[in-house]
Order: sequence, then structure tokens, then C-alpha cells
Amino acid sequence: MCSISPDERASVAEEATIESGSANSGTLERGDEAPRSHPYRYIGCFFDSTELGALVADVRTAALECPTRFPHVTYAYRPEQVDELLFGIPVEVTAIGYGNDGRTEGLRIELSCTDSTVTQMARKIATPHITLSTAAGVEPVETRNLDFQPLEQPFTFVGLFGGYRKDEDRVVLQPPTSD
Repeated sequence: MCSISPDERASVAEEATIESGSANSGTLERGDEAPRSHPYRYIGCFFDSTELGALVADVRTAALECPTRFPHVTYAYRPEQVDELLFGIPVEVTAIGYGNDGRTEGLRIELSCTDSTVTQMARKIATPHITLSTAAGVEPVETRNLDFQPLEQPFTFVGLFGGYRKDEDRVVLQPPTSD
């Protein structure tokens, strides 16, 4: 069973207008915590789940049991450092492939950004992808192993760079404000 109920899914969709894990795990093992001076579990490019759902409707073969609460491309999982001033920067995404093996479902994508720092981070992603949904008990990180089939009609959309705070279970897409 999924960790999110249908009512919670609807609530998240409403709350996360644009605040919508896959991961590039480094040397850390699952459950380990790296010493860090920020609250972010991962940083990446986030998408509105309703808008993304509409975009994938024509290529999707079947959604799996557990939709991704905050659809995103992970740039760094448990990052040592986070530059919150990058939050809110638009990232152009082109979906070039789709995969669904009954365990995980996702898009293979290409990323483009005018910000050189965000672009540099994107180049380090081994398999840029977005997890759309998973079967119960399957980790979203497995999406990177899908056999993505090329899309006949690639499509482009925009997300925002930001970070996921596990402590507050929310996505932050705005840089901090100075008072």
C-alpha cells in the first residue's frame, strides 16, 4: 500500500501548484545522515503534478499505484551544500522517453537552463528522469533503470529549481528573503 491516501493526494495536488525520490545517491547508504547545515533531503527541478499529469496523458500506458507526490528531477540527494539563492530559477525540460515496467513509471528527459550553476549540476546527473509513479514498496530511485522508449513527439515544459524539506514535508521554490 502507498504511504499517501487518495485524499492526501488530492490535497497535495491543490497545495503544490508548482510545488510538485529518485536520487543520485552518492557514498551514503540508505538511512545514513550526512552532517550538513541545511534542512534539505534533496534539491532539483520540481513540477506541478496536475500539469505534468496532463502533459503525459498521451504517452502514459498506465499509472501505477503510488503517484509521486512532488514530481521532480533530483540534482543532488542529501547534498552537503545548498545554495538557496538558486531556488526559483526556471529549468526547461524536454521529455524524450517513457518507461513503465510495472514497478516504476517515468520520463527520460533532457535539461536546459540559462543559469550556469544549475546547468553544471544537471550535467552530473547520470540518467536524467522524472518518476511519475511506482508500485507499492518500490523506491522511486529505481526509475533510472527503466528501459525508456523514445517518444515519437518529445515535449517541452518548465519546472523550478528548489529543495525538498523532509522535516516539513514540503518543497521550497523561493530563495530566502532578507529582512
